[in-house]
Amino acid sequence: MFCCNHNVGEEEYNLLLQIDRSALRSLNTVEQNAYKIFRPLHHKNDQTPMLESDTDEQIIIVIPFMSIVKLTNISVIGMGEHSPSSLKAFVNTEVDFDNCDGMPPTQSWQLNAGETELSTRVSSFSNVKQLVLYFDQNHGEDVTQISYIGLKGVWSPAPKDAIITKYELLANPADHPQVTETLNRSIN
Repeated sequence: MFCCNHNVGEEEYNLLLQIDRSALRSLNTVEQNAYKIFRPLHHKNDQTPMLESDTDEQIIIVIPFMSIVKLTNISVIGMGEHSPSSLKAFVNTEVDFDNCDGMPPTQSWQLNAGETELSTRVSSFSNVKQLVLYFDQNHGEDVTQISYIGLKGVWSPAPKDAIITKYELLANPADHPQVTETLNRSIN
């Protein structure tokens, strides 16, 4: 069963609190703190702080979740011509610059300059533990600038580790020495 934040209004399906901040990382960015662009919805139009690419226009953001997520929408706000123009999303797989172009994405989109609201194919994004966002192009500038990423959906608690037990069809007396001694005394 999936849950959501039970706040009123626009925050209802925001997955911000489900992001594992300590494991979140970004590749090819000036600052490594990608969490700063994941904000509550009522702060989405704040243009600072922003995430900026370092050596070229490509950015990879690896987003691990603390629970199982069903992702329904992704919002991206860029800075004019520095906005990303293409997004590829990968679910539950490790992606970096060595393999991102050769691997088929779970879903890809073309983005508008400025703000873009994207709907996901929910069947492909229904059991997400880690999401990788690969912004491979922008609208013609040398660097990409992103001021906001919002993730909407529902979540359920991560399952606990399985309990491994061993059941015996027939008891082995050698495994239970105290019982064997007790039985021998009562028979004699």
